[in-house]
Amino acid sequence: GVFSGNNKSARVLAYKLYLYLCRGRPVITQAALSAPDDELPSAMYVQAGSSSEIRQAILSAMNDTALQTELAESGRKYYERHLGNTALETAWRKMLAVDHTEPGT
Repeated sequence: GVFSGNNKSARVLAYKLYLYLCRGRPVITQAALSAPDDELPSAMYVQAGSSSEIRQAILSAMNDTALQTELAESGRKYYERHLGNTALETAWRKMLAVDHTEPGT
């Protein structure tokens, strides 16, 4: 994940997170990040720069295969809903849609 704080890493969704979500991998990251919707990706969130929280999250995930599976599956669903090709195509089509009707018709 990303753990560097509130600068650029809080204003973007890091490409490596796109890849992890696409591949259906569990994610541990800081909560300060930018997502294409108000809904944040499925992940274990920790305080940026808190090595003890990061350590605890890693240990929790390592010892809980059900949590790993849940994060992986929900992360992949988030990717498909907000970041995948179909979602991007839909967003582009909405942006490019032009009303070709004449006023008053």
